[in-house]
Amino acid sequence: MLDDFDGFDSVADPDGENAKLALKTYYNYVGAFCLLAPNVKNLLRDQAKLPSFSALQRVDAADEDEIRKPLHRCRLTVRMMKAVPVAQFPEVASAAIFWLPVQAYYAVHGAALATLYVLSHEQPFHHRKFLTSSANQILRLLPFPFCIRCNGDPQNSSSMSLVGCAVTPKEVERVSTIATLWDGNAELLAAKALVTTRKRDFERSCQEKRRKEGRKRLNARLRADVAKALQPTTVFDFYYRMRVRSNYDDPSMYVLGDFSSAVEAQRLYTDLLGLTTCVVRLLQEIVARKIGRDRFERVWKSGF
Repeated sequence: MLDDFDGFDSVADPDGENAKLALKTYYNYVGAFCLLAPNVKNLLRDQAKLPSFSALQRVDAADEDEIRKPLHRCRLTVRMMKAVPVAQFPEVASAAIFWLPVQAYYAVHGAALATLYVLSHEQPFHHRKFLTSSANQILRLLPFPFCIRCNGDPQNSSSMSLVGCAVTPKEVERVSTIATLWDGNAELLAAKALVTTRKRDFERSCQEKRRKEGRKRLNARLRADVAKALQPTTVFDFYYRMRVRSNYDDPSMYVLGDFSSAVEAQRLYTDLLGLTTCVVRLLQEIVARKIGRDRFERVWKSGF
């Protein structure tokens, strides 16, 4: 059934039909978060009202070098993303969009590593550990829609749960990934980005378990064990999914999927850049809250 098809991770077909679906899905997922988070000023206001954020205690003993290095990478990456002249030359976006998801992930990754350090003196080296730590430590400090998380067994929507939003897995299951995006379905599509990401991570984990144990298939009990071991799925996992698609998996959706116009590619570029800027800004605010505003400004600007 088409409504259950998430073409975002599909393998290219000769006619490019899956690639076109993947590209439309990509548009909708990114655009949904943008519709739900149109104003960084309001996001910062909502973040400041969170009890978990207000309860953060300042730490003066943090090593500034451990904060500066990931923030420096984050700032350089965002600067490179902004340097592409898509506003003046929309046709440039059709090529630049190939690498943008990778840049977006590493911009968020850098800001989140600095955030994890000031929260727990932890800077995970491996991406999976990074995603788990971000879900456990950072998500509670982010406002809607970035606080949404998906839990439970992705094999069965009735056993899954969505926290931090007003929609249910059953409602999410019914919305088409290629539906026309508008205010009325933005929350459903943002949640669907996480639900389908969780399903993808589950299948990859099953594949890895089969490979490690030399099995051709996993029975129901083993698949249930894999599902239980999954950490909550968050916006950080969605960013990682976009990065893997562009970096390692099949990036053919950008070629075979085609853009109906350069302006369309420009919009996607602008949306993902704006979304990433919002996430980075919220992470910066956590760091500033933990080490003090003056100290944060000094660290953020050092080296430039």
